Amino acid sequence: MQSIYSFRTLLLKSARLLTEQINEYLHTQQLNYSLWQVLFVIDQYQQCTLIDIAQQLHISQPAISKRIFELEQKQCITFIPSNNRREKIVSLSPHGIKLFEYCKQQIDTIEKTHLTQIDPDALNLTKQVLQVFLKNLQDQESAQ
Repeated sequence: MQSIYSFRTLLLKSARLLTEQINEYLHTQQLNYSLWQVLFVIDQYQQCTLIDIAQQLHISQPAISKRIFELEQKQCITFIPSNNRREKIVSLSPHGIKLFEYCKQQIDTIEKTHLTQIDPDALNLTKQVLQVFLKNLQDQESAQ
């Protein structure tokens, strides 16, 4: 059966539904998806500047500052001294690390429940397609 949806529509619709389910879970931990994304980037970098986070998430500096303030209030991050007073470097606090790891396990479980009925070969091919698609988008972005 031919799908009536385009690749873009399927991708965006899937991402929206998955994000909504993840967000439902994160609310039980007093987080939301936008805060989770910041925690994810900080975990990937271990230590990073607010500019690094803004660039990775493609959002403005004020939007990052707001999220960082919220995460600081929740004691999820710590600021690391920098030689440059204008540059704020952050890392996950011990509480932030525990919260991140716990949430990551739960989010991985949510994802896995939706992938169980997909053939492993089809899933690997889909990952490859998405990796090429993402690379093409990133290459176009960096060329501008």
